[in-house]
Amino acid sequence: MCLDEFERLQEVISASGSRAPLNFLRYVTQNCRQWIVLFSGSHRLEELEPYWSDYLIGTRTLSITYLQEAEARELIQHPVPNFPDIYSPAAVDAILDLTRGQPYLVQMLCSCVVEYINSADVKRKSVTVSDVEAAKPIAWERGAGYFKEFRDALTPVQQNFIHRLLADETPQESDRMVIRELIQAEIVEQDVNGEYRFQVPLIQ
Repeated sequence: MCLDEFERLQEVISASGSRAPLNFLRYVTQNCRQWIVLFSGSHRLEELEPYWSDYLIGTRTLSITYLQEAEARELIQHPVPNFPDIYSPAAVDAILDLTRGQPYLVQMLCSCVVEYINSADVKRKSVTVSDVEAAKPIAWERGAGYFKEFRDALTPVQQNFIHRLLADETPQESDRMVIRELIQAEIVEQDVNGEYRFQVPLIQ
């Protein structure tokens, strides 16, 4: 049984005042050996209310991150069997640079690229770097729900730091905690010059 966005159960618990769903899940994970329960979400256990630890005490945490470069290239160039060889090497690199191999963003951007080159104004069977750039606005519109969810999941403090980061303001000593949170969440990273930047340029 897979529970996607399992953190949403917290809303049910807050609204009802009952932890019955968590009692049921704890019973299943501890007593029903024929069941495997997968809790899939974007929050780490330590980011949730303290009572979650008691209910998920017997679970293991597996972090799912970006695709490896070879995996991302395979997804771009061979999304389905017998997919035509339409991407120039530079176009593949551009998609990787923009998405960092984030699976959803890779697939969405590639879909928008194919839609763009198939459009009446273009009508081409090959993809260049300029095509990837032209598809970016389509991707931002197509992925509006994803980008909104990404933004809304940030705390006000995190949003404030990101706004200042985008305005090229120098981080302060008081930002240390929020920077650590955003690095752990794979949103920002520190480059070789000590500057902070978004890990995924398409999200920036």
